[in-house]
Amino acid sequence: EYNFQQTLSIAYIESILNILGGGISNTMYSISIYDIKYESYHSDNTVDTLSGLVCIPQSPTQAFPILSYQHGTTSLDQEAPSITGLSFSNTEVLLIGLVSSPSGFIAIFPDYEGLGNPEKFHPYIIADSYTIAVVNMLRAVKDLSNQLQGENTFQYNEQLFLLGYSEGGYATLAAQRGIELNHNDEFIITASLPMAGPYDLSGTMVEYFLSSPFYSSPYYVPYVLTSHLWYYQGLDINFHDYFEPFWADTLPSLYDGTHSGSEINAMLPDDVLDILSDDVLDEFINNEDHFFRQTLEQNTLLNWTPQTNTFLFHGLGDDIIPYQNS
Repeated sequence: EYNFQQTLSIAYIESILNILGGGISNTMYSISIYDIKYESYHSDNTVDTLSGLVCIPQSPTQAFPILSYQHGTTSLDQEAPSITGLSFSNTEVLLIGLVSSPSGFIAIFPDYEGLGNPEKFHPYIIADSYTIAVVNMLRAVKDLSNQLQGENTFQYNEQLFLLGYSEGGYATLAAQRGIELNHNDEFIITASLPMAGPYDLSGTMVEYFLSSPFYSSPYYVPYVLTSHLWYYQGLDINFHDYFEPFWADTLPSLYDGTHSGSEINAMLPDDVLDILSDDVLDEFINNEDHFFRQTLEQNTLLNWTPQTNTFLFHGLGDDIIPYQNS
């Protein structure tokens, strides 16, 4: 399904870019914006409905490359790109959309599994989920080009670019790996630009957290832990087997899509690992076969050789996702 949101003129785009920060405009096209819903098939033969945002340069004759942008972490369903569109309520998507699409890219923004859907949880930092979201959205956008008619029609060429920041950096590298290993007969990636992602979950990230640093955005940690429990053990998992009683009762409601990261951060203890029961934390530290150790290892994006031109970006001062990941 697709829903037309709006058309933005060149003059309007340039005015907004000037507000966001002058000197970044390369505006050549007005753009049309759609949100879409698309079917996504899983390895167990179940079918899910995912969503995303599409920004299309307006030209009746030109065929454009596709650029898939994977957004950074949010815990709010209402911040899914398909819901916010290109608006100041989501400046990350607004900026990327207004820089990329008016300069000649069909820009797509997958919401990811679960985001924007209050009935579903988001499998946060689960590698396969990002491949599924990106691959099926690429297919859906190509199908959209056959459905839109008249002045709304558009054409794509064979170039494909992937980029993303933070969670989106991880999602970009995960989708790249998934496409190269399992879909290289369908998609050839022109270039991939993962930025500041937690690629080395079982190594760099575990070592960082066990060193007990001050962590400026602690809500990322239970986001990973709850997602991994729900994804691998099911929605009826007993959180009391892993977390201190208060947190076992509280975490499911904190990650229901209605609470922002800042809200969750304000509730969490100074040392975020204190949410785990003492026995679980001790076993996690000392047992390489612990459940969380296994799932983090399974979703670590090492031990493969990229076939695509890949450009890693990271800030040396990153105190949330250490640059050693890159």
